[in-house]
Amino acid sequence: VRVGPQQYLRAVEDVASMLDDCYKFAISQSSTGTVIGAVVMEGFYVVFDRAHKRVGFAVSRCSEHFSSPTVSVSGPFVLPDVNMAECAYSAARPDETALLTVAYVMAAICALFMLPVCLLTLQGQCGRCRRRAGDELTDDTSLLK
Repeated sequence: VRVGPQQYLRAVEDVASMLDDCYKFAISQSSTGTVIGAVVMEGFYVVFDRAHKRVGFAVSRCSEHFSSPTVSVSGPFVLPDVNMAECAYSAARPDETALLTVAYVMAAICALFMLPVCLLTLQGQCGRCRRRAGDELTDDTSLLK
């Protein structure tokens, strides 16, 4: 697939004045590699054959509207000695072991600070329960009050 600069360099009309020309690049990068979108591919018919795992391109009638014939398709190209899996883009996975270690250390510190709070709360609750059980009046305690 050959794509000319008319396909991927676009004039920006809002910014450009009569004296200046301003252009933008119509190919953007994504997290999984470079994406050639509809702006670049408008001179082609694109067919996705999922059953046979292939993509087909053909020149469309839209390419006739460009000032020079920059859109063309050639091929097919068969490379029997090349492992296509090696050509595929694979995103590098970030090493998250340091972040995981920090998370476990922070959880342990939080647990150490929460343990005394929980113990003091339980001790206070048990003390209240004992005082309530000891509020029954007997003959000996009524004389002291």
